[in-house]
Amino acid sequence: LGRVAGRLQHRRRLLRAADLTCPIHGAQDPAAMVRLSDGSRVCPACFQETMNGQLDG
Repeated sequence: LGRVAGRLQHRRRLLRAADLTCPIHGAQDPAAMVRLSDGSRVCPACFQETMNGQLDG
């Protein structure tokens, strides 16, 4: 049972880190992430670019 708990904890840690990493802008501070109405998170730079209609290209 200890092994399973350790694996679950490791998996949660990896998923949390992946959730805070923008594919364009890299790792972000958890407090800076913008939560959308559907519950997903977006990095502040991507959110600002989307709101201004400017996308990296």
